[in-house]
Amino acid sequence: MRRVLFFVTIIILILAALFSSATDNFAQSRDPKIAYVYPAGGQRGTKVEVLICGRLIVKPVEAYISGKGVKAKIIKSVGGIIINDQAANKVARDIYDDAKKQFEIDASEFKQKKENEIENKEKEKKELHNENSNSTDKKIDDKKIDSKKTDDKKTDSKKIDDKKTGNKKIDDKKTDDKKGGVKNVGENKLAEVFPSREEVMRKYLYFDRLLEPSADDLQFIFYEYFSPRPNKRPIDGMSQGVLIEVTIDADAEVGERELRLFTSSGMTKPVRFIVSDVREVCEFEPNDFDGAPREQFAAMGRVRPEILPRQMRNLEVQELPVIFNGRIRNGDVDRFSFRVESGSKLVIGVCARELNPYLADAVPGWFQAAVTLFDPSGKKVASASSYRFNPDPAIIFESSESGVYSVEIQDSLFRGRDDFVYRLSAGDSAVVTSIFPLGGKSGTATTAKIDGLNLPAKTMRLDTDKKKLGVQTVKSLHKKQLLFPVNYVVDDLPEVLEAESNNNIKTAQKIQTPVAINGRIDLRDDVDYFSFDGVAGELVALDVMALSLGSPLDLCLEIYNSAGKLLASNDDRAGNDGLNIGLATHHADPYLEFSVPDSGVYFVKLFNIRQEGGKEFAYRFNVTNKRSRVIVYTDSSALNFQGVTQPVKFHLERRGGFKGEVEVKIADGQNKDYILDGAIFKSDTKEATGTLSVINPAGAGKYFPLNFNAEFVNDDGIIEIAPVIAADDYEQAFIYHHLVPAKGTFIVKPRNWQIQASLAFAIKDIIGEERENLFCVTINQGKRKEIYLPFDKNNKNNSDKKNTTEKTEKKEQKKQQKQKPITPQIDLNKLSFTLANAPEGISLEKYILDKNGLKLIFAATESAKICQLENIIININLQQDKNKKTTQPLGTLPIIKCNVKNKN
Repeated sequence: MRRVLFFVTIIILILAALFSSATDNFAQSRDPKIAYVYPAGGQRGTKVEVLICGRLIVKPVEAYISGKGVKAKIIKSVGGIIINDQAANKVARDIYDDAKKQFEIDASEFKQKKENEIENKEKEKKELHNENSNSTDKKIDDKKIDSKKTDDKKTDSKKIDDKKTGNKKIDDKKTDDKKGGVKNVGENKLAEVFPSREEVMRKYLYFDRLLEPSADDLQFIFYEYFSPRPNKRPIDGMSQGVLIEVTIDADAEVGERELRLFTSSGMTKPVRFIVSDVREVCEFEPNDFDGAPREQFAAMGRVRPEILPRQMRNLEVQELPVIFNGRIRNGDVDRFSFRVESGSKLVIGVCARELNPYLADAVPGWFQAAVTLFDPSGKKVASASSYRFNPDPAIIFESSESGVYSVEIQDSLFRGRDDFVYRLSAGDSAVVTSIFPLGGKSGTATTAKIDGLNLPAKTMRLDTDKKKLGVQTVKSLHKKQLLFPVNYVVDDLPEVLEAESNNNIKTAQKIQTPVAINGRIDLRDDVDYFSFDGVAGELVALDVMALSLGSPLDLCLEIYNSAGKLLASNDDRAGNDGLNIGLATHHADPYLEFSVPDSGVYFVKLFNIRQEGGKEFAYRFNVTNKRSRVIVYTDSSALNFQGVTQPVKFHLERRGGFKGEVEVKIADGQNKDYILDGAIFKSDTKEATGTLSVINPAGAGKYFPLNFNAEFVNDDGIIEIAPVIAADDYEQAFIYHHLVPAKGTFIVKPRNWQIQASLAFAIKDIIGEERENLFCVTINQGKRKEIYLPFDKNNKNNSDKKNTTEKTEKKEQKKQQKQKPITPQIDLNKLSFTLANAPEGISLEKYILDKNGLKLIFAATESAKICQLENIIININLQQDKNKKTTQPLGTLPIIKCNVKNKN
């Protein structure tokens, strides 16, 4: 039975992966994507060469890094980061061998030797030519030919001269593979088979290092391209490469940045790049075994000893503190050595999952690193595969003896991929293991007590600025970088401290709502009870924050009435709010909205289901009455426009029982360049898709920041405006989706504005009521209805639209005198229009397109669902071949709003 369930699970995962990939390719196939960057950071005051791999990134325009003090310059881009062509591999290996010989002998001796070889070859050619010309009627004896050949066995019947011309050359005589005759092959024919040296040097990364190679360069290139390590071929989604040079100013702020590539295909989602104030080194493969000499390592079948130029450098002893940058590739294990003094409080931390938080095609969906620490005698003294609930491991260790320690890192599931990038820090990093309280009231001075390792202070002042509500993050303390960030909450609630002993209903702590309670589970069997007065019919929100703020607590929440009857409970909030936000995959903090059945006293019980306790097991517990609150996120922080109009998706978190409508609008100051239609969350909905139209052609083909706001009416009837949080949708392990916040949203305007604008139907000048009427259709059940979208604004008409007033007509005439009407600049016969989504029972029955405009004919079935102002999205496609099998998406039409009415 277990075997059957196992195979069923595997099949489901495969089908989910295929479906997910197909969906992703359909929606995002034209968007560039970064799979990983390596190294994923650098020390300030240095220049770092960074490799970026992904898809659709071979034509980079600019490398963007957020924040001040960091600049990036593109060095080189290639369509493939491996050599998958035999002819190119032969030329590349010849380049490498020559570079190695040049490194091993004196430069002048190398030059003289090559000149002698060339001279001997020319001399032998002349002698053979003279002998052949003196005996025109005599056939060439095979043995005679063999005696005239050089001792170079590699060239055989071909003779390669790559020093003078950089191209492969071949003798005029070659045996036909079928008839055994003699066949002449010229230089031009050979050039088609073998690429030139210049082509190889240009096409593949790092080969320019062989112009004046060092021992490091030779070993690096050999490992990357010629070593027999397993499965060197990268996944298609990370097979393209871009090299950039990152310059980090000496006074650059330490911490996390966002790195993006702006390419001919658009802007990528951000990836993390970290600026540190610690010396950094990159791993130097092979570094799998500590202290293994070259011959021993070669005997294991890894490399040939005559090619490996020297001992493996990465096992050299490093001084602390240091950050090691590396990758765990297929079958890989990395080891590093460093010197430690007796009594040192050593902290080893791995940043891996944090760099690349979600992998769509891997289980569990990230690189799960494992680290092991060895003492000077080689004995294992500590290991870790996580830190509390954080998948990135950390080791905190106090050394008992001085000497050279080593640390080993690998994937805990024994996998390996090019995107398994890590940053391993070793030294006296500061670690906060506990903080209390976990928050403070807005505008009130709050100081928290902290405990940990290598801390510069025992207290931390919380920033409770009134403008900073919500979760706040601290990454350094008194200018000392923290290994893991510290999180706390700022809100506007009255605060109280949990008071022991409140371990049962009889001794429950009385609270007045609304309130924020700062408490601890001090002992493994500790239970905290609170009581409050409830009014019949009111909605009480109970929100616990612990694990999400870094506490190791996994709390459970229960509500009892005065008779001790359990009324409601919650363990994990997963599935309660419907969205996976940020990096957390274990939503262990409970959240409950409780509708009070009768007026009276109610009791709340909090306990740790893991039965653990201590001063680090802190929590912050908010008990409030119904408070309307909404949080809106974008679905992507990079909007790459294929046409002047494109669908944009938003996600909504509803809090405090809020069920009203929320409308997303473009922030003030940017609504002159863009129009957002139809981005409205109706009651109880958590997703909304609208269309965003670019109406200002200035900056076509470039990227610009764009901000959105969410508007809703709160419980007091007042309109509230909240900024929309930029975020990106990531898939984890084939099936789960997460919204990861970004520092901002960017829009890339379409490059070919004239072609795209001809499909926009003069949207720039269609505004207000006129626009609403034009892009709206009302259909009765079982009926058909058409709307007309003109290219020429002088001729626009709509069956649903009444005649414009005389005043409006005069304004329109003045506009037309200043600006010529937009007319199509594309072959209309190659365009097609398809329905992307529509209310139930609605279809696009037919479309008619000519030089004057577009007529859309919709139909509604008799069973079509009656609705009001539902969104319809029409895709625009351009046919690319005669068979109509390949089409290029050109964006969409602006949202068409649809009303479906009763057939009568």
